[in-house]
Amino acid sequence: LSKMSDRQTQLSCASAFNSLASEPGIRQRMLLEGAVAAIVLLSASPLRKIKNDCARALCNLSAHPGTEEELVRQNCVPALLSMSTSSIQLMEVVLTSCLNLSCTRLRYGRIDEVNDAVIHLSGFSMNVKMERMLVGAICNLTALKNNQARLVEEGVVRELIRISKLAPIATQRLCATSFCNLASCSRSRSKMTDQRVIPTLLDMVAGCQDEEGRQDEEIKRQCA
Repeated sequence: LSKMSDRQTQLSCASAFNSLASEPGIRQRMLLEGAVAAIVLLSASPLRKIKNDCARALCNLSAHPGTEEELVRQNCVPALLSMSTSSIQLMEVVLTSCLNLSCTRLRYGRIDEVNDAVIHLSGFSMNVKMERMLVGAICNLTALKNNQARLVEEGVVRELIRISKLAPIATQRLCATSFCNLASCSRSRSKMTDQRVIPTLLDMVAGCQDEEGRQDEEIKRQCA
């Protein structure tokens, strides 16, 4: 039914997939029975309601542990990226999906698509919550030992440096963890220093000291 050109049928199918994917117990079965390909196909619709349902369905499916590689194999990343600019709400759903797809202990096939998607999305204007999700996904990806050199090559260090300058403390911590992960890769260290990561780390340390000073002052005021 999802392959039919009738718009009402497409609307109903997309809504049905969205509702079904919200049920954790049947997400694996949806993958096995070919729902992802149908959702990806429907996501190309120009109708915002269909895009919204498809994005949320893919997001819910990506939340199921162990489905990451299969979702990427079935081209969900290009579909998510194509929907990301439809609205600020959909951008948040897409970022959540990328965060879910990055939650893996092993570098799976075609994870480069997730790397590229996250770096691509970093170029968009985001609110604090969305930026934290983005850096959370980067942090997860930098934790994969055989993924670190590729991320540095793709420019993730520059994006982390840019974000860390104005980010709140929670996001800065994720940036610092990402730098730590990347620095553990011997192949990446010289490239990281070429991209001026050391001054950024110094700024982050100074910022931590300033934050501790403010917290001490607040404690003193409360005790006075």
